[in-house]
Amino acid sequence: DAVHLGDSLYYCDLLIWTATTLGIDSLMFDKPQITVDFDGFQNKVYTKSVRRYHDEDHMKKMIAYGGIWIARNRDELIKAINTYLDNPKIHAKEREFMFKQQIMFKDGKSGERVAEFLKQNINSL
Repeated sequence: DAVHLGDSLYYCDLLIWTATTLGIDSLMFDKPQITVDFDGFQNKVYTKSVRRYHDEDHMKKMIAYGGIWIARNRDELIKAINTYLDNPKIHAKEREFMFKQQIMFKDGKSGERVAEFLKQNINSL
């Protein structure tokens, strides 16, 4: 599953998502990303809408970085898709900042760094 996910993100031209960590995962490959901020053809109340997810603290932070295109309706979604397909480098600097804030390393050794941190702090107790 992890290999399939990595391949899917690597080979996609852009990512469209809502309420998932795939936006962070796609930063590994500098993929343009669009988050859907509307409920398709339905008009749901806020408490049942995808809009509520974008008001969570971690999502507000991600959105504030500016590397995510927010599609608030069908027309904005189509515009975002077409724009990113024409120029996937739009928001690249913002995605790079998001990467540094959310991931930082691409070396696959985060588990080792966490273990070393824990080891050093456990020994200091």
